[in-house]
Amino acid sequence: MNSTWVFWPLLEKCPVDSLNFSHEHGQLSSLQKQAMITLLETKGKDKRYIENWRPISLINVDVKIALKALAKRLEPILPEIVHHNQNGFIMGISIFDVVRTIDDILELAETTNRSGILVAIDFKKAFDSLDHSFLFKVLEKFNFGLHFLQWIKTFYIDISSCVLHNGFTTDLFCVQRGVR
Repeated sequence: MNSTWVFWPLLEKCPVDSLNFSHEHGQLSSLQKQAMITLLETKGKDKRYIENWRPISLINVDVKIALKALAKRLEPILPEIVHHNQNGFIMGISIFDVVRTIDDILELAETTNRSGILVAIDFKKAFDSLDHSFLFKVLEKFNFGLHFLQWIKTFYIDISSCVLHNGFTTDLFCVQRGVR
């Protein structure tokens, strides 16, 4: 057994029962719904500018484990639903693959004497701006089962966050966009 999971048999019942209860009732406990947002500096960038800081949401560990389990279940079908031209945030693809593809396209156009337009789209802060109701509709369109959709809704319905800065937190606020 992997040493990371030595204590799991002793601990699993409580978080599993808690999450299953949440799934059956369609919402997490109040603490599971909450996240704390803090900022991480981007190394080598000027700290005086807000765009050089990256927000990260610190969420309840049992929710994080459950979300990871759902993500792992999605991995086998992602190649079927994500277009092969998608490059960002795809396991096994790096920025160097994107550069190589662009270089290949430009070389092909040059050697075949073809003109064309090359378009690269990068949605800045795409994960931060994803509307939850849109997420639910997309999952329904892709025919994800009701059971899976209920899990996703459970993790996104009535969630809130606060911001941690200099050891102080803001009041909680409702979160309707972004992914956990």
